[in-house]
Amino acid sequence: MPHSENLCPHVNQVTDDREGTIVCTTCGLVLTTQIFQESYRCDRNEKEYNLVIKINDILHKLNLPVCFTTDILKRYLKMPPRKYLLEYVVYLTLHECGFPISIKDIACVTGISDSKIYDLQEDQSICLQPKDLVEKYCKMLNLDFKTCSVIKEELPTVIETGHNPLTVIASTIYKYSRRNKLKLSMKQIATVVNISTVSIQRYIRKC
Repeated sequence: MPHSENLCPHVNQVTDDREGTIVCTTCGLVLTTQIFQESYRCDRNEKEYNLVIKINDILHKLNLPVCFTTDILKRYLKMPPRKYLLEYVVYLTLHECGFPISIKDIACVTGISDSKIYDLQEDQSICLQPKDLVEKYCKMLNLDFKTCSVIKEELPTVIETGHNPLTVIASTIYKYSRRNKLKLSMKQIATVVNISTVSIQRYIRKC
């Protein structure tokens, strides 16, 4: 017996701009997942289309929707070409769109040294604060909203500590988990936040 989606004429469709998909509202079948790429293939030259593919790949690895692709591409095309510029523009644009990520996140998904991306900042240096990123890591550690809210309130700023935001986040989560007897080890937290346990230990000793 054929599945219902094979019998459906897919007359009622809705476009999900955030996810980059077209879905049939009658049977629920995802009809296409490349509406952004196909539109660029029609309207852009081959070089820009290849850039879109690269941007979408980075966003996919960051678990972010491709709705940011257009803004990233526009900014990239306005800047003088430099090595590793695309990765930096992704980092910069996401921050300006209210979806901040760390340079280390970009480095992990692209395989480029974080120092090379950092060197491109020049006069547009971004000072990420721990509160900008903590919800992401709390979610990855399966901490609920209430716990995340308490941890967020306990976070100092980068200026106050002099440490990078990831170290501050990991250390604050670790101290909270120890105080409240949560089953989260230092190694587990460090692995999720992508820093070393030594960084957490140093932070705790100094702060």
